[in-house]
Amino acid sequence: MSAMIQLVNQSPGQSPMLEGVEERAADFYSTETKLEQRLNGALAYISLLQTRICNLQEQLSHTERELVCKEALLRNMTVREQELRRQIAHGW
Repeated sequence: MSAMIQLVNQSPGQSPMLEGVEERAADFYSTETKLEQRLNGALAYISLLQTRICNLQEQLSHTERELVCKEALLRNMTVREQELRRQIAHGW
């Protein structure tokens, strides 16, 4: 921060000192930009994963509902089969 204050307070005739300060400032902002880019990339990836999780949860919920329906159908078919077997055994 003091380097940036020196940069503002110095006159244009002091170029050797300015070049060093400018390079350090450029490095600082370059590092910050790289970090921001990495963070933005990570946030985008997190968002993608959250979307995938939501989609998988929806698919799981749909599959669970289908399973409950098929189990009910299977129970009904088993009961119906038992009724038919009783009817056949008693000769109707």
